[in-house]
Amino acid sequence: MAIATAARSPERCSAVISESAQAYLDARIVEGVRIESTAPRTMGLERLALYHGGQAEWVLDAWAGTWTDPAFGGWSLRTDLAAIRCRPSSSMGTKTNTPRRAIPSSCTA
Repeated sequence: MAIATAARSPERCSAVISESAQAYLDARIVEGVRIESTAPRTMGLERLALYHGGQAEWVLDAWAGTWTDPAFGGWSLRTDLAAIRCRPSSSMGTKTNTPRRAIPSSCTA
């Protein structure tokens, strides 16, 4: 959301910090989402419940359903990244199914 906002209101944005954000969708990301969404749900649901309460399972299903839907396959932030005037800074966790090489250099400081 930060990147999209910076692209649409560049005059109001002096910096963009994006944490663990996806910039585009490809087969590796879809596979990672499938793995995460079909793994034993106990730990993931407990963590989601801290923020989403009784809707944790719905949140997980909605997240996985969106990212694995073929209609969402062409989604990308590349156009938004090109439109922002400030330098974006992005970080990814070390325990992610997204290979580091899949993170575009335009998304990192």
